[in-house]
Amino acid sequence: MKNGWLNILLTFIIPSLVLAQSNPIQKTFLRYSDLEGTLVGLAPQIQVADIDDDLINEIMILVSDTLFILNEDAIQEFYAFNPLQTIKPDFWSLLYCTGQPSNKRLCSIGFYDIDLYWSEYDLANGNWAYGNLDYDQFQGLSTDPQGNIWMTVFEPFDPAPKILKMTNLQSTPITVAYIGEGDTSIQFNGGYLGYTPIFISANGQYISVIQTGDNIFTSGNPGGVYHFYSSDYGSTWQGDIIARGSLSDPVFGQVINRNLAPYFVQITSYSGGIDNSGILHFAIMGFGLTVENSDTTELSTILYWNNREKVWIAITDPRYEKDRDSEGNFLWQYFPGVALGQSLPSLSLSDDGSVILVSWTAPEFIGEPGASAYNIYPGDGGTYSTPIYFTDVLANVSFDGGITWEAENLFSLENQQNSSEGYLNLNQKLNSDGNINLKADYYYLIDAVPGWYGWLQNSQSDSNKWYYNSYSIILTHEMHDIAHLEEFKLEQNYPNPFNPNTKIIYQIKERTQAELKIFDILGREVETLVNEEKPAGSYEITWYAEQLPSGVYFYQLKAGEYTNTKKMILLR
Repeated sequence: MKNGWLNILLTFIIPSLVLAQSNPIQKTFLRYSDLEGTLVGLAPQIQVADIDDDLINEIMILVSDTLFILNEDAIQEFYAFNPLQTIKPDFWSLLYCTGQPSNKRLCSIGFYDIDLYWSEYDLANGNWAYGNLDYDQFQGLSTDPQGNIWMTVFEPFDPAPKILKMTNLQSTPITVAYIGEGDTSIQFNGGYLGYTPIFISANGQYISVIQTGDNIFTSGNPGGVYHFYSSDYGSTWQGDIIARGSLSDPVFGQVINRNLAPYFVQITSYSGGIDNSGILHFAIMGFGLTVENSDTTELSTILYWNNREKVWIAITDPRYEKDRDSEGNFLWQYFPGVALGQSLPSLSLSDDGSVILVSWTAPEFIGEPGASAYNIYPGDGGTYSTPIYFTDVLANVSFDGGITWEAENLFSLENQQNSSEGYLNLNQKLNSDGNINLKADYYYLIDAVPGWYGWLQNSQSDSNKWYYNSYSIILTHEMHDIAHLEEFKLEQNYPNPFNPNTKIIYQIKERTQAELKIFDILGREVETLVNEEKPAGSYEITWYAEQLPSGVYFYQLKAGEYTNTKKMILLR
């Protein structure tokens, strides 16, 4: 009998894919504003759901103090906070909270001055409730299927950032856990700490928190990225160090496809989401050191990681990654606000995690990216006139759960020349568009005067424009079938009876560990054909049995909790 890979002919259907823009609501203008940016990827700001039970999704977006509800016919606009107070949040988040069909709420939270303001809009009766949260600032926000609100905060006298849970914004929060509790590898004894986003799976079972800091690990390099997570609805928690390094002490050898030592801390931004099988998909700004021709320079990229493969992958176009343009202009000289190089990632994914879209802000070039100069706005001529490069929004898509990120799937999401598009927030979920495609909903900013006034970069403008738009990832029927498999399946082998080889087809509903084994009539294992993790898909294997005697054999598939056994006959 042939051994190893020679006795297996494996066919995995890899369909063709098409990316195309298809906008049911074409680039909808939302409002003018003097705001020049917002947090990206750390807390939801856009939601998509059927809030009026008409089988059509509405788009809900919070922009500072204004709540927008978009449907096919109209745009509704509301002041999102207490009308007796005039606030204009610098950072904000919007949650769609629903435990029961009769209890659908839009929950808005905004940070203004030194206070946290909230509102709850009851979609069933149109009533509003308002209030304040007794915390200086939220770090991360999310909601579970029961409508509970989860929030991360770090208060001055706490031993660590903590995870809070509320049945609604009017209830008293309970402390679920302190980040890293019980883990001796992590500490909170000073130093820089980044924001602490929290991500929850659609079924509420899987919860992940990310913490960055330059002095959070008790041994080795003290800086890096920490993943704190629960697989049982928040009952128990554990943590892993998933990256090492900081601005002062970056580490090489962690990114599999770049010679890069990312800073990870201080100069960073990040986004993520959890699929239905509990896999956290995470994207982070990957600015750091590189060595080229014996020269140490800096590299600007976006890195992707998940807690299945547990490797860091650069997913950006190398032409955009250098720290300077063809004329020698450095990123550090001309970047606007916090958008240094390729930055501000936002991530959206399908329910099963097979399709992942990541967008980010990048410098605009006057010609070929990397081979021409940055497209630089010369400054507004005012007191703080500053040359600043224009920005575009780029994106990449993985169609195999984040294992590969192909160059042909890179594209420009928003890239009007001589215009600064940025601060794009994706809805965290890729929704079906009603056909076979997946739809990414997002909103973004066009900065009328490039730069950030708070950093003394040009004048503040009240003509900045916020837009809603969408992008369709058009799948072939074959890809759609793979992405929407509803069951595990083991087919009858063919031919049957056979001599000397036969084909076995099986179907995997979702990524899981799969085993396919052959047994003789006495139950003794004859051969293992498959023993590895498999993504969702249909598979065909040829089993060669030319050295075995005639008789009855059995083949058994185990995949997750699924087990099935079928009989076949080798007839000489």
